[in-house]
Order: sequence, then structure tokens, then C-alpha cells
Amino acid sequence: MKNDNDSKSNETTTTAQSAAPVATTPPEPVKTPEEWARELGKFKAGNPHIPQVGEHYSLDHAAADRLYGWSEHAFNHQKAEEAFKLTRKDYESALQAALRFPCVAPHEAAVTPAKKPIFENFQPAPSRR
Repeated sequence: MKNDNDSKSNETTTTAQSAAPVATTPPEPVKTPEEWARELGKFKAGNPHIPQVGEHYSLDHAAADRLYGWSEHAFNHQKAEEAFKLTRKDYESALQAALRFPCVAPHEAAVTPAKKPIFENFQPAPSRR
């Protein structure tokens, strides 16, 4: 004759095993466009001994900054909680889209709130290729 306690302990073991934590991938880090530019080598600091040589960004970052309004947003919203942040994947996609604008639509996640109305009804221009 089978004991009821044996079947209960077996069920408890199975339940405990299924409740083991599932390995999840950590969320992608989000940073400001300027932080991504510095981290990915798209920013060159000026020489402190030669004031005429200022800091500058790479061509793709400068184009994206102007298109998406990142610097304007940073200037108008200087509190840390208001900073515009995006993932590395979104940052890199934004750079590619900015170089191909207006033949390619701007990357949606990279557009600051102030620029969203401008691109609301955007239609890409036909490619000349």
C-alpha cells in the first residue's frame, strides 16, 4: 500500500524545482546620446592649450544631433531626470538613418519630444539610385 506522505513530498519537490529562477538577460543600458558618443569614440576633445581647436563629434553623430534635436533637448532640459536617453542599438540606428535622411525616415526612438510633431507625417524622398 502506497503512503500518502510519499506522494505529497514528491509533489513538493517537483513544485520547488519548477519555481527555480529563470535566467533573464539584463536590460540594455540607456544613456544620453553624448554619453554614447564618448563611449563609442565619436567625440574628440579639444586641446586645452590651443583654444582655437574645440571639441567636435563625428559626422554621423553631428548629423543625428541636428536632425533629432539632442543638444537642444539637453540645453532645454538640464535636470538629470529629464535627460533624453536611448539604447546603444537605437543610437547606432539613429546615426545610420541621419546619414541617409531624407531618403530614409528618422529612427523613431531617437526623436526628441520637441521634434516628434515635425516628423509625424514624414514621407521618405524617393531614392535616386
